[in-house]
Amino acid sequence: MLIQVENGVKASFSLLIVLVMACPASAQNEARVILDKAAKAHGGKEKLARIKGLQVTCKGSMDLMGLCVDYTQESTIDFSGKVKETVEASAHGRRGRVTTIFDGKQGWVVANGTTTAMSKESLDDMKEFAYFQALVPRIMAGEDKKPRFTRLGESHVNGRTAVGINVSSKGHRDVCVYIAKEKGLITKTERRTTNAGGQECTQETLVLEFQEVGGIKFNKRVVVNQDGKKKMEFEITAARVFDKPVANDTFAKPD
Repeated sequence: MLIQVENGVKASFSLLIVLVMACPASAQNEARVILDKAAKAHGGKEKLARIKGLQVTCKGSMDLMGLCVDYTQESTIDFSGKVKETVEASAHGRRGRVTTIFDGKQGWVVANGTTTAMSKESLDDMKEFAYFQALVPRIMAGEDKKPRFTRLGESHVNGRTAVGINVSSKGHRDVCVYIAKEKGLITKTERRTTNAGGQECTQETLVLEFQEVGGIKFNKRVVVNQDGKKKMEFEITAARVFDKPVANDTFAKPD
């Protein structure tokens, strides 16, 4: 699910501006055909439309301000816009644990036994993260009618040709989705976010390997880059999809 070949994409995008202005309905229809192919490759619209949330457990390594850190993470996401994540990491023989909770409006971070309310900037980031997690299955299933699509042209992702689509929704940052031309799987996504230092960056997520979860093609091995530099590599060791909303108390304020 993520990005590459920037100059080619920019050139294609400039040309598409002219084409979309001339025939916006055609551009939307073309993107819909590509997304329909992706939906079929990932398990079908019916299965994707039933997803109301997910839970994943992963392990990997991350670059934390220049320090390579091994970590495990469990994430629970409700597609109404709620997130809970617990990360346990180790470096130089020391371990730490941080839990992040976002109930759709408010958020908290629990570290070293201390609970801190999220800043406005952190809340904005969590809203975008929650939106992004639900966006991809929803647009494949055709459930979300609000986004507008722009075809970005072709690029190479993991050595294979992929077709890019820019997804634009009012009130949210754009997301670029890259779909493998041959098999139809989403192999890369790209979006603007903030890094650990609070600075704006371009984050791309590359899916190196897939696995099947409840009849749905799901990420297994993933690399995350920020401004072209690898920041995280992980493997999803367990995954579960929910066909009902996650219980609200999962995202309650910590005691």
